[in-house]
Amino acid sequence: MHNYIRFHLQKEYKIMIKTILTIFFISGVMAQTQPEPAPEPEKPDIAINFVKADDELLLNWSVNTYVGYPVYKAENFSMFDSNHLIYGLSLGTPLGIKTGLSYSTLNFELISYIFGNTDPLEGEADDFGETVFHIGLNSGMFINDLSLNVTLATGKHEHGYGYISAINIDLPYWGDFEVRSTIRFTAVPTGPDLTSGWVDLGASLGYEF
Repeated sequence: MHNYIRFHLQKEYKIMIKTILTIFFISGVMAQTQPEPAPEPEKPDIAINFVKADDELLLNWSVNTYVGYPVYKAENFSMFDSNHLIYGLSLGTPLGIKTGLSYSTLNFELISYIFGNTDPLEGEADDFGETVFHIGLNSGMFINDLSLNVTLATGKHEHGYGYISAINIDLPYWGDFEVRSTIRFTAVPTGPDLTSGWVDLGASLGYEF
């Protein structure tokens, strides 16, 4: 009787061992043959967006001050060899139009500039400058996480209409204020049939409400 029980126990033990080994073998084969997850699509090195995907288009009023300094002047403007700071005060509005993929808002700005001529020749002015009211459009975009803002404006100067184009880069992060580094390209009439200009670099500080 004891031999009979021992025989059946040994037989069941061998069946159990074979079953466990079979399960391990099948599991190993399935693990090796399981397809790898599909790779994530590569992100472009540079992505340009006019509104961030998780943001809504928020339009506000804003007040901005600007201070810049000329870093380049046109050749026919070189007689004005004494540079001074350029000041600006602007009002941004939520009023605007859709321009292509972006939305451009209306912008008003006062710009004050003056250049000196330290050694004027006969007939030359000893300075050139004025305070001018400009009206223009402001449009923004994102390049990856970098926020860019482009401004185009025009205003009536003493000798005719002048133009300003500017590229502004938002600097992180100044709480409720917006701080931007700015490069501006300005073209102004210097006489009845003469136009000249300069490039200035500066910074602006703004507040939205």
